[in-house]
Order: sequence, then C-alpha cells, then structure tokens
Amino acid sequence: MEIACDLRFPAPIANIISDVAYQMHLHWFDIIGPKRSAPFIEARAAVVWVSRELVEASNCMLGRALGGRRHGVIETAYQNATLFRERDPAFRRLTDRLIRHYRDLQED
Repeated sequence: MEIACDLRFPAPIANIISDVAYQMHLHWFDIIGPKRSAPFIEARAAVVWVSRELVEASNCMLGRALGGRRHGVIETAYQNATLFRERDPAFRRLTDRLIRHYRDLQED
C-alpha cells in the first residue's frame, strides 16, 4: 500500500543533507543517489536521525529529500542510526554536533 505524501519537504532537510555530506567528506548528490555502500548508508542514517530530532519530518518528507526513497527505507535508516549512535562514538559525536549546531542557530 502506498502512503500519500505531500510533494514538498522543509528546506532545513536540504541543509542537513549538505552538512552531513561536508562533515563526512562526501558529496550531497551521493547521499541522495543510489549508492548503497557503508559510508552512504551511514550518512543517510545521520540525515534521518538529525532531521527527525529537529524538523519533525515525516518518513515521506525524508524519503523525497533522500532521492525518492520509500517509507520503509527511511524507517530502517532511523533504526540504523539508533544502533550507530549506541555502538559508534564517532557517529554519536557527528549527530550530537549537528544537533547542537542547529539548536544554536535557532536560539540566535
């Protein structure tokens, strides 16, 4: 069953994609593209986790922003991000740093 989605997504998601790409030394188009190797899966997981924390983004919005991925793929990315945060100190530092950055911007 397809889930109906609004065709737009919040601009902050695009900023988060760009920031994750920069922090992980990737190109934003690789994050939204079809590549499925570990660095891109990890980058997408970071985007999903940070976006859900900051933007109240739905899986549909995130799926569109990340190259048209399905709802289930985004849910899996969020679950992966939770595991990465538990097991990988570098991933936790990355996502915490991005959260702090965007919250600091909201306070200004």
